[in-house]
Amino acid sequence: MLYGLETLLPNGKNLDLINKQYKKMLKQILSLTTNVADPAVYIISGQLPAEAEIHKRAFTLSSCQTTDNITAPDPSTLLSETLVRNASFAVVESTTAFLSQVTVSLVESCEQYTKALYILMKLMDYRLKVLGNGESEQKIADLIIEARASVNKLKSRNQELQLLYMSAYNLVNEASTAAYTAGSEFHSTVATSMVQSSEVHLSKFQRDLKDAEAELREMEANVIRVESEYMEKKIQAQDDNSDVENKDFLNIETQNIETNSEDNFQHDGLFDAERNENES
Repeated sequence: MLYGLETLLPNGKNLDLINKQYKKMLKQILSLTTNVADPAVYIISGQLPAEAEIHKRAFTLSSCQTTDNITAPDPSTLLSETLVRNASFAVVESTTAFLSQVTVSLVESCEQYTKALYILMKLMDYRLKVLGNGESEQKIADLIIEARASVNKLKSRNQELQLLYMSAYNLVNEASTAAYTAGSEFHSTVATSMVQSSEVHLSKFQRDLKDAEAELREMEANVIRVESEYMEKKIQAQDDNSDVENKDFLNIETQNIETNSEDNFQHDGLFDAERNENES
């Protein structure tokens, strides 16, 4: 039914009519009822839709027609030197692509890590402002724990990408040397330029990251100092209150002792007076 249509490539109404007749024929062959879905026809029969079948045959026909125009390769391109040079091209391209992707990932990691460090520093600074406020201090402490966990995770990922970047860096340098040795100075220069470009692009983000880490160390030292001073003052205040309480207690005891002494003295005087009267 479809014989010869690959040369005509029908479309529009003709193609719709061919599709209907094509499916009708397949249904009759397989004895399917008309209420069966059309996709089932193609699945069960292993056939393609009419349009796809026509294009497949047209592609096969055009491929057969162009086989006569294929020319034999130039023997000069099959020399070992040429093959080695071409292989060095492929190595340079693959290694530079690898370095480029790793550089992008490392830059993104540095940005995320730096941002997490500044978030942690803001929380630590706010904690110093709420010292003595038990509820707020506890909430900030919980947030700081979460921020530190995020910082540690991003730091670990950044270190892994740093190692991967060094591996890619060394691979590109080796590929550059191999390309130069193979006689391709151009590709060697391209590889070297790629390495230098990645270093320049990455240096800014690494510098920002180092600055953030240095600020975090200073912030941690300041937090330790301020909290230590706060605890010393708190302990001193507790000691002062304890001393005041002890003094008050001693004063009360002294007053009680003096009162008891006066009572005893008065009691002794009365006793002596009674004894004198009895003697008289």
